[in-house]
Amino acid sequence: EVAPSGLLVSPLILEAAAGMNAYLLLRRLRVSALPAVAAGCAFGLDGTFSWFGHAPVNVIVTLPLALLGVEMARHASVPARTGGWILLALALALSVYAGFPETAFIDGLLVLAWAAARLPGMSRPAAARFAGKLAGAAVTAALLAAPLLVAFLDDLQGANVGGHGGSLATASVPAAGAIQ
Repeated sequence: EVAPSGLLVSPLILEAAAGMNAYLLLRRLRVSALPAVAAGCAFGLDGTFSWFGHAPVNVIVTLPLALLGVEMARHASVPARTGGWILLALALALSVYAGFPETAFIDGLLVLAWAAARLPGMSRPAAARFAGKLAGAAVTAALLAAPLLVAFLDDLQGANVGGHGGSLATASVPAAGAIQ
């Protein structure tokens, strides 16, 4: 039997997980407890789940978790420790399973930008270890998400992608509208 309040409980769990993941990330970045709690609450209750109550927003939950994974991989790279990348691999795989591949791709790009921003200040050997951990996490995430990715690519062969394959493929926003 399906719980009668499942449509209410599911977004609440996602919001709580998003807030907790943001809190854990901020604590890892050495933000003190009270601001981290406030930021975690703000992130979890930012309105995204209520405004966009459909599957693509579920990836928001995994973004701070993936960023935390990047921080753990970076931390393990500086003194040449093993591990530190497993959380990142799980978070990236969960982002594929949580939403649409398109939003998981955007999530991955944000994680990549964060990782690139964390490279400066690292020694060359530490940066190489960090890049290796990131690559290992990406490959592991792709393997964990392979069942969904294979199904997506298989479906894409016969899918009706509408205007995205025609006129929208070359359309762009006029320069005057770029500010928006």
